[in-house]
Amino acid sequence: MLLTSLCSAVLAVAPAGAGVEWYEGSLDDAVATASAEDKTVLVYFWWDGSQSAKQMLETTFEDKRVQKSLKNFVCFNGDHARPGIANMFQQYNVQIGPTTLFLNGEGQPEEILGGAMSADQFLPELERIKDRGEGTVSGLRAKIAKAKKGSDDDVDTRMILAGKLQDTGDQAGHDETLLSILDVDPEGRTFGGCQAKLMHLNQQAQSCMAEGQCGEEASAGNEQSCGDEGATESCGEAVAKDGAAKNMDLSPYYAFAKKAKSSDGRFLFWSRIADLEVRRGQRGHALDAIHAAMKLADSDESGDWHNATALKLVALEGEPSAKEKKLAMQLAETSLERIKKYKNKNADLSQEDFDGVYARRLATLASAQAFNGKTIQAKATLRNCMDLSPSPDFEAQLASLEK
Repeated sequence: MLLTSLCSAVLAVAPAGAGVEWYEGSLDDAVATASAEDKTVLVYFWWDGSQSAKQMLETTFEDKRVQKSLKNFVCFNGDHARPGIANMFQQYNVQIGPTTLFLNGEGQPEEILGGAMSADQFLPELERIKDRGEGTVSGLRAKIAKAKKGSDDDVDTRMILAGKLQDTGDQAGHDETLLSILDVDPEGRTFGGCQAKLMHLNQQAQSCMAEGQCGEEASAGNEQSCGDEGATESCGEAVAKDGAAKNMDLSPYYAFAKKAKSSDGRFLFWSRIADLEVRRGQRGHALDAIHAAMKLADSDESGDWHNATALKLVALEGEPSAKEKKLAMQLAETSLERIKKYKNKNADLSQEDFDGVYARRLATLASAQAFNGKTIQAKATLRNCMDLSPSPDFEAQLASLEK
């Protein structure tokens, strides 16, 4: 990958961290130096308006242990105010300050760390990246080479690699890695394979809507990563928000939801189909998809999904059907049952934290009760919410019912 050329002028003002030797030339030269000395390049991206970035410079980089460890790196000052650095922010997909990027001797990204870190947090990361290479791009590629092709470990590692490549701005590498997942797991035997397939379909749907030609021919093409299981809401959100979603062909989604081997993967697809059908105005199909997802959502942790889906039903525009009302109640009640079971199995969850979560889910139940015309019950439920965990949100919700 070509590196952004930077002026090789000496830094006018060195960043804090006087004990750190900040490279004074261009990034290209820093990479060349790292290659010759068998080191890794550390690029610290920051800007003057970021207090956390300044604090890390003034504390973490001043720590003697950190300074000793950094002798194994060629440290480059990625101050946004320096000539050419702003372009690097875009090139390496820097979103927050500070961000610490690590490049190998060929100038290829190996790791990226977002946010400020204390010395105690930063030191293990430096050791992991330089000494062991665990979780780095090279380390992940090596792990993939040793894994059984198509195994859970293989696919999971490829998913992590795809995300890391995207995080560092290597979209081409990301897309190539996602294609490899579909190659080793075309039937959705693993959850990662289902994630990759979902993003594959979403990207194609988004592309065809941009062109105004949504149809079955759009079901093949490049892929895009969607991250871990907790990211299912974002997997296709760009597609769902587009007004042209009403013309989407969902048959590829339905086909894969029915054939995927992974039960978690089928749940991922049915929950996404339900969301898309709601946005398409196909509420009957949405209810069918929700019921299909419910049959697969059998873990205690799935209560989050039940809660969120109940709220989506309550927020539907127009006159709700009897089936929609009944399902909203069922989802809200199941969400409460799941959090109770989760609490019983996790003794480390404090009562205070449990009460906060339980109160929010009770508020969803109150919304479902009001949705069903049970206003008196909804008011009583909200008062219970406020007794458990006082919140202005609960007060506002109650006030809206008392109007």
